[in-house]
Amino acid sequence: ARTGDHLRELVLERGAPQQLWAYAQRSEAAEDLDVLMAILQVAAPDAPERSAASARAQELRGEKG
Repeated sequence: ARTGDHLRELVLERGAPQQLWAYAQRSEAAEDLDVLMAILQVAAPDAPERSAASARAQELRGEKG
């Protein structure tokens, strides 16, 4: 497996919300809905990562906010 794939798996399995969001900023994860959904599952309701991940997920799905 490529290093990027291993990093993705590790972050998805064990990453804190801030780590997940930092990974989501990488070019290879810019359109990764799994990463965004993971942030929505683990981030606190008022966390900035949560609102940013939600907005990006909606954008990727073609939804209006």
